[in-house]
Amino acid sequence: MRVARDAVTPVFAEGHTFEIGKAAVVRDGAGITLISTGVQTSRVVEAAELLAADGVDARVIHLATIKPLDEDALLQLIADEPHVITVEDHSRIGGLGGLLAEIVSERGTTRLTRIGLADHWSESAPNDFLLNKYGLSAAKVAEQIKAGLLAPVG
Repeated sequence: MRVARDAVTPVFAEGHTFEIGKAAVVRDGAGITLISTGVQTSRVVEAAELLAADGVDARVIHLATIKPLDEDALLQLIADEPHVITVEDHSRIGGLGGLLAEIVSERGTTRLTRIGLADHWSESAPNDFLLNKYGLSAAKVAEQIKAGLLAPVG
């Protein structure tokens, strides 16, 4: 299930070649890393810009595919990150967040937060309404990240 297939701002220059299984850094930053896939990456880049205005410097990684995935290369990208956040317009179960939870729990040492749809039925509605309701608009993603960064770990 996907929430929306709305028009978004491209995150890659024209002519960019996607590589199956490879992660691509689309915005540099330090302190936290946001990982997304599909059209949600555009909203995540926008959320990173909103966070930057509040002094939070976030790197954004786009995964063109989640299966196959070059796990070793991705783990190298996030090896020194204290906090990784996945953001997907999909269920947190069985998608990008679930995959990263498996990888990080088995082979990583970073804190992982998953932003996505909870495990319940949703409804049909205009894109903007759904993105806001389910916390997937750029503004809602930025709010959740700021709230999580301020919350105590443990």
